[in-house]
Amino acid sequence: MSQAAAETNTAVRLCVRLLDEIDAPLRLRVRYQGDFARFVIDSIEKADLQNEPLVVIRNPKVRNTTIRVSEDLFRKLSEIATKRETSVNILINTAVTAWLRDS
Repeated sequence: MSQAAAETNTAVRLCVRLLDEIDAPLRLRVRYQGDFARFVIDSIEKADLQNEPLVVIRNPKVRNTTIRVSEDLFRKLSEIATKRETSVNILINTAVTAWLRDS
C-alpha cells in the first residue's frame, strides 16, 4: 500500500510483541535504514500470510511496541488470523521473521 493510500485510511494502533530473536535484528536495521513501524508494515504487506509457516512463540517476548496500520491492513490481518486460528501478533511475528529471512 502506498503512503498516500495509507493516509486516506483511518489508522489502527496495534500493540505488537515481537520475539527477542526478531526484535533485535529488526531494530539493528532500523538504526541504519529508518522507521521501525515501516519495516513491520512492509513485512506484513510482502509476506504470504495465508501460507507462511507460523512462528511458534514459546520464549519471552520483548516489551510492547505500538505501530499504526491502516484499517484495511488490520482487517486483512484479522481475517487471516481468524482463518488460520491464530493471533494477529503471531501473524506479525511470522511476517517479520519471513522478511528478515528473505532480505
